[in-house]
Amino acid sequence: MDLEIRAADRVLITGPSGGGKTTLARALAGMIPLAFPGEREGRVSVYGRDPARQPLWETAQRLAMVFQRPASQLFNFTVRDEVLFGPLNLGLKPGEAREQARWALEVMGLQGFEERSPRTLSGGELQRLALAAVLAMRPRAVILDEPTAHLDRSGREALVQALTRLNTDDGLSVVVIEHRTRAWVPFARQHLHLAGGRLTAGGPLAAGLSAGTGGGSPRLTLLQPVTSCGRPVLRVVDGVIARRGSMRREERSPVLLRDVNLELHTGELILLTGENGSGKTTLARVLAGFERPARGRVVRSARPLLLFQDPIDQLFAETVEEELFVGLRAGRGREKALPGDLLDGLLRMAGLEQRRGQPVGSLSTGEQRRLALAALVAAGATETQGSLFILDEPTAGQDDLHLQAMLRMIRDLNHDLGAAVLVISHDERLIAGWPGRRLRIQGGRLVEGVQAPKEGA
Repeated sequence: MDLEIRAADRVLITGPSGGGKTTLARALAGMIPLAFPGEREGRVSVYGRDPARQPLWETAQRLAMVFQRPASQLFNFTVRDEVLFGPLNLGLKPGEAREQARWALEVMGLQGFEERSPRTLSGGELQRLALAAVLAMRPRAVILDEPTAHLDRSGREALVQALTRLNTDDGLSVVVIEHRTRAWVPFARQHLHLAGGRLTAGGPLAAGLSAGTGGGSPRLTLLQPVTSCGRPVLRVVDGVIARRGSMRREERSPVLLRDVNLELHTGELILLTGENGSGKTTLARVLAGFERPARGRVVRSARPLLLFQDPIDQLFAETVEEELFVGLRAGRGREKALPGDLLDGLLRMAGLEQRRGQPVGSLSTGEQRRLALAALVAAGATETQGSLFILDEPTAGQDDLHLQAMLRMIRDLNHDLGAAVLVISHDERLIAGWPGRRLRIQGGRLVEGVQAPKEGA
């Protein structure tokens, strides 16, 4: 692979899930082999120096990276401390560090969040916080791995505008890794396409997209309109939903949703949308029984199964096959072996037939997400008929090909097995052609049948 990124360039990297995009980003940032195991041949030079031959803190002064899982690089108790951490560790005076932190929070639209605990933020807000923490160090170049995976439309637009301004005014070099490319077409000046760990196409963005990078939006032909529903599987009566509290006792839990009255039925296909921080994930956790409503009742006639926004939080085994066995034991209790036909069916459903013996940690985030859902199916194997699956951002990190694999999983759960499936998403590929019921959180209320604003990214 031969690659050159010039100062103040704007580069978009696309490619299939597991194609090597994140590995390339880590190599450029010096994290391979300093922070992640791996072997490297050839030469990598960042502003004239090999990042693998100097401490990471030295590289971070020139090149910073936002990970695919932003929570993995956040570890302070408040938003303010998180954004101050980088500048202070680079040796800036406290006054300078505070000014840079204030500027970064403003750029990312997080003013007023300074005293919040990161653990109370939504997925999109965490993504913006990780970006602010990186920008506060004022690097000369940034690598952003799936930076819009959990952002709503306004968040994506604000991010692209901020990076355009920083690139134009300050000469910031920007490398973006994305599956959802439409928002980045007017931004990027150069396009690279990775598949199978190799640079298979490159050049001007328009030429690259015409070569097929996943810039389009596949039709949701795999999902079928629901014509009839069965018995209720969950009811919420006069619910009031509050944000999760922080570890600080004096911090109250503000109300996110009021007057929630909701009924879900077997065989239903439901889409839930809303802005970042509106309470979608909190509502999902309440429906699944992980949290209690501040007021009201939740009545369940089936055990809800929740796919977390960050799949790594619910993966526990060493290998893909062992993970599915963990799921089966969670549902059946004392199974000593996973029936071969069930194992093969789950692997096929998740598109992971070739990964069965591989370590879970070696999978891409998109592959981990499909594995986590397959493990949930295994956990509900004895009661899937008539159950409820709640999927929080299931298509984040999925290219168009693997989006289809995820849609097939949703179709099988809903149409073939009769389960109710509630999907939370910002993904315009889902929103544009959703064939089922729609819910939207708007103005602190759960509104029925509202079309989400047209997504432009």
